[in-house]
Amino acid sequence: IMNTERSREAIMSRYPHLPSSKFLLINNGYDPQDFLNDEGDCDQSSQNNSDSNGTMQIVHTGAFYGKRNVDALIQAIGELVSEGKLKRGEISLDLVGAARPGRNREIEIASSYGIEDMVVVSPPLSHSKCLGRLRDADVLLLVQTDAPQCIPGKVFEYIAVRKPIFTLAGSGATADLVAQEELGPCVDPQDITQVKEAVLKLVKSFQDGELTLEGRPTVETYNGRNQMNQFDEAFRHAMQAATNDPAARKRLP
Repeated sequence: IMNTERSREAIMSRYPHLPSSKFLLINNGYDPQDFLNDEGDCDQSSQNNSDSNGTMQIVHTGAFYGKRNVDALIQAIGELVSEGKLKRGEISLDLVGAARPGRNREIEIASSYGIEDMVVVSPPLSHSKCLGRLRDADVLLLVQTDAPQCIPGKVFEYIAVRKPIFTLAGSGATADLVAQEELGPCVDPQDITQVKEAVLKLVKSFQDGELTLEGRPTVETYNGRNQMNQFDEAFRHAMQAATNDPAARKRLP
């Protein structure tokens, strides 16, 4: 059982003698308990509760590690401001949970472009408070680099919040999902020109009151209960097949 189609295809290529039915895809999902409304139902609204005062708030929750970073986005914002294509106050980049002792990468890069007032780096928050920050955002930021077979788990919570997602990722499973569900712009962070164009389009959509999801992803598709039901069905099918196979039955406890 694999959780992305890319990883499923990679494993299948290693075992070409086995039928494709032996390799199942079950996507990751979100915990529905985290998104219950006052009536106890899964809240699928996309209401924006932000108090942005005309500033488009881009929010990312979680730490950065390995080669995953927002250097390209900060550079893009800095260059747009320098070129006069973006005004201060039109955009805010809020990196929730990126602050770590001895780590000042984002602020240092922002300062080098003179936009440190447009980038907010804050310490980690509880999971529930992070979800609150996502609900208050205008755009959610997703970053995935050098892991073409993987999809960050946070994207499924982003989907549950139903806000436009700005993705920095090259070709891979993450870009595939974003395109499939039409979650928002997805650009390669190595292409600064594309990043800048995406930022300007998002700002214009925000100012025109048209900042909405292009597609309508079925939130329920990624409800964790559905994933568990799929796993349960696969497990029962495997057990039934094993009990019907005399050789396999001997190996059962």
